[in-house]
Amino acid sequence: MKNALKIINNERGDIGVKQIALAVAAVVVIAFLVSFLTGGWLEERIGEVWTALWDYLQGLFA
Repeated sequence: MKNALKIINNERGDIGVKQIALAVAAVVVIAFLVSFLTGGWLEERIGEVWTALWDYLQGLFA
């Protein structure tokens, strides 16, 4: 355990372990968001909003 902490706390060199971990975490979050939005979720929400707006407008002029 102490060896792992020494490696994490060691900041020698241009790229440290923390920077690599942060980059990997950013890639994972971006990949999750892209897969979530392209999975049809965003399209469904836009459709629901459009339908609700259209129904509201039809109710105003009916």
